[in-house]
Amino acid sequence: MNRKERRAAAEKVRRESKSKVKSRLIKQQDPHLQSLLDEAMVHHRENRLQEAGGLYNQILAQDPEHSDALNLLGMIAYQSGELEVAESLVAKSAEANPTFPSVFNNHGMILYELGRRPEAEASYREAVKLDPNFVEALSNLGDVLIGRLRLDEAEECCRKALSIDPEYAPAYNNLGAVQIAQNKTEEGLANCAKALELAPHLIVAHKNMADGLIAQGKLKDAEDSCRRCLELYPNYLDAHVILGGIHLTRGELDAAEDAYRTSITLKEDYAPAHAKLGLVLQNQGKMEQAEASCRTALELDPNFAEGYQSLANMVKFTGDDPITDKLEELTKQDIFQDRDRCFLHFAAGKINDDIGDYDRAFEHYQKGNSHKRAEFDPDKNDELIDELIDLFNPAFFESRENVGDDSDVPIFVVGMPRSGTSLVEQILAAHPDVFGAGEVSYIDTIANTLFHLNGSERISDGMALVPNTEFANAAGQYLHRARKVAPEAPHITDKTPLNCINLGLISLLFPKAKFIHCQRDPMDTCLSNYFQNFGFKHFYANDLVHLGRFYRSYERIMDHWSKVLPSPIYSIRYEELIGDQDKYSRELLDFCSIDWDDACAEFHKADRQVLTASSWQVRQPIYKTSIERWRRYENHLGPLLAELGKEA
Repeated sequence: MNRKERRAAAEKVRRESKSKVKSRLIKQQDPHLQSLLDEAMVHHRENRLQEAGGLYNQILAQDPEHSDALNLLGMIAYQSGELEVAESLVAKSAEANPTFPSVFNNHGMILYELGRRPEAEASYREAVKLDPNFVEALSNLGDVLIGRLRLDEAEECCRKALSIDPEYAPAYNNLGAVQIAQNKTEEGLANCAKALELAPHLIVAHKNMADGLIAQGKLKDAEDSCRRCLELYPNYLDAHVILGGIHLTRGELDAAEDAYRTSITLKEDYAPAHAKLGLVLQNQGKMEQAEASCRTALELDPNFAEGYQSLANMVKFTGDDPITDKLEELTKQDIFQDRDRCFLHFAAGKINDDIGDYDRAFEHYQKGNSHKRAEFDPDKNDELIDELIDLFNPAFFESRENVGDDSDVPIFVVGMPRSGTSLVEQILAAHPDVFGAGEVSYIDTIANTLFHLNGSERISDGMALVPNTEFANAAGQYLHRARKVAPEAPHITDKTPLNCINLGLISLLFPKAKFIHCQRDPMDTCLSNYFQNFGFKHFYANDLVHLGRFYRSYERIMDHWSKVLPSPIYSIRYEELIGDQDKYSRELLDFCSIDWDDACAEFHKADRQVLTASSWQVRQPIYKTSIERWRRYENHLGPLLAELGKEA
């Protein structure tokens, strides 16, 4: 909660105090104290905090356990950002009068701000126990439960609050936040919008709108929500941090750096901003500065789980780094939610892999994956591949010939994640005529629109409704998006790996585009996916059996494209490229009809951003240590071997 919202909370307390305080007084028989309290509350309501505080202190000088004076003086401290002082005063108020629900609600708000979430939850629960219809406490309890990832309980609290007061904006906002966290993004955004309809200046609702819009990939709209936050409160830390993430996702590294540095200016000891700045610096190739920024984050907050993963992914560890012992200790503690447990275990897995303790590394990776939500359905994925194979046959391509854009600007680098797509793009992007755009992530948006036009469930039904002109329009939108980052480049690469699923559609959009298929040993590819914390995507990678199923479906669709796609596909094997970089780099450029440039031989020296999990590796010369890496973990990979039909 920012200072503006603390003021609003304190104002609500002052309004309540005017009508309710007489019924709460412990020392009601002392008219002098009552008179002082009445006068103090007048000052408090008019925001004359010094005068109000002086009178509250006069009361406490005569009666140190005066519950109302303790509570209201605590709210002045809360309003002023003096959270430790506020907590002490309101805790004493609750002890002096343990029957008043608003005091426990106030105590919960302060504890929440201090980051003491379990204690905040307990205080809110006490408020609700004393008054089961206390709307604000119910909503606040829902809010703290969101942070603790107990989403079903949080939803129940918010809905109960709204059943009592259907016009209470914060409860709509908190319900929206729950639904966004549950991936019910449309419903969540609708409830956040309802909150803003009731309370247009509810800053946190704008922030939650931004979170939901980011989940939908609507980065421009999300940015607008952040800007609205900052119009209302220019120093709103969360808005600057979210804005930095939007810029980072779009590859706007300078703007991302500015946003994170602004966040650090606002709160110098805010560990997440230092860690995020480290990611920006890493993607800029400033590896020493990036490492220093992440280590600063961990010095500020030794329990900051995400910071350990960020650091682990940018450093080659040895056994004598003190971080390793601290991390191992944290993985054994029972104080983290699932998301943070993922960060810790993936970081510990990477570090143990670095130092050669492969059994311990696998144990950590396995635990990290176990803490992710299993949202991948291999049967539904197989049905999707079946639909695509049935639809995109030679007759279909003949019926839709020349419907797209004849631009030869795009070069699509596809394959499984962790199959060498970043390396191939880095080699291409070292050429002065090629701009490496990374993962453009816009083809999925086009596919979802065209495949399900007018609400069609089946892809074939949706595509049957698409007029030929719409393919050229969609291609134009894609080019417009790509051109924003490279207005003059003769060629732009898009290395979104799983564009391989939509190669049929892409070939309609860009019949003259180049398609490069990166392949790597299936076991090495799958193991690398299993060891990568992809966050809230690529859920197939969380389970070895699902990973094997997904890999087989990927092989099936690529085999289909190789037979029916009107455009040629250049396949390049990671192991061969590693073995003879010069030969295969020249073949690669020749396929793209681009003249050779010696810069491609020293791709690791290229000065460009890399916004993927491979940002460290592609800045190194060719290395062979990742070939047959899976052999180190062979004893643990039985389910994957069986699914892929391999023998150890």
